[in-house]
Amino acid sequence: MQGRRTRRVRCVALVASLAGVAALGSAGNASGAFPGANGAIAFQQKQANQQREIYKMRADGTRRNLTNHTADDIQPAWSPDGSRIAFVSYRDDADFGEIYKMNADGNNTKRLTTNGGYDNAPAWSPDGNKIAFMGRYDGLDDEIYKMNADGTSTTRLTDNSDQDRDPAWSPDGSKIAFASDRVGSIHEIYKMNADGTSPKALTNNTADIYPNWSPDGTKIVFTSLRDGNYEIYKMNADGSNQRRLTSSTTSADLHPAWSPDGTKIVFTHNFGGNDELYVMNADGTGQVNLTFTSSVLESAPDWQPR
Repeated sequence: MQGRRTRRVRCVALVASLAGVAALGSAGNASGAFPGANGAIAFQQKQANQQREIYKMRADGTRRNLTNHTADDIQPAWSPDGSRIAFVSYRDDADFGEIYKMNADGNNTKRLTTNGGYDNAPAWSPDGNKIAFMGRYDGLDDEIYKMNADGTSTTRLTDNSDQDRDPAWSPDGSKIAFASDRVGSIHEIYKMNADGTSPKALTNNTADIYPNWSPDGTKIVFTSLRDGNYEIYKMNADGSNQRRLTSSTTSADLHPAWSPDGTKIVFTHNFGGNDELYVMNADGTGQVNLTFTSSVLESAPDWQPR
């Protein structure tokens, strides 16, 4: 019992650290890139004294809001055909986020989960028929679930006393990557079969979170604290060849997401408490700020396939 209590204290400390970096009280989107041409980037935006809303931005930098509500709307995830966005909203419950979906233009919003707990981090299956997500229904444990894209037939995929979060479906539909602290109280990247069987650790470091598959399924990008700062890393889908892509001692880089053509990675760059969206080449070179808004926080990007 004492061991489990110690693990909980460490987990709470990690979550608190994440929250202090970039408002990461929620797991954040993970998902995976679906092959196609590069479309708009969806993301969550917060202006001073306002709630977080879902926006999308085109390559020329123009943006428009897709949601406009008195409650937070966060964690957008594009469907594989680019026609819909799953997201998390607090509009019907101020204490617990639920998963919704809407058309790419922000219309036809529909609530998908009504589980009486905390649901977040939606991730579409590559055929568009399922959505994986993280659910918390017993007060402590985060688990990975999946449901039909219309919100029916929810199935639990993980079942343990630890925290499983950030699901990301592989482009071929056979695997789901996720973060878990089931060993050693620190989150690592795992993958399992899409039915929840055969979980396998891919990393063994300090605080590895936010996995995101490349559109060809051969690579996974993720955020890690292993070198003392939150940075973006890349590895092969089997966990080999782990490589650091960003490097900064004064900022945190989070929420990486591949472009549908596999050549770019967009991510959240937090400096001095300000979140901006950056993009870089898939090898970590050519980092560019996309947003340049010191008074507005932009984070949790996901790239639309077209």
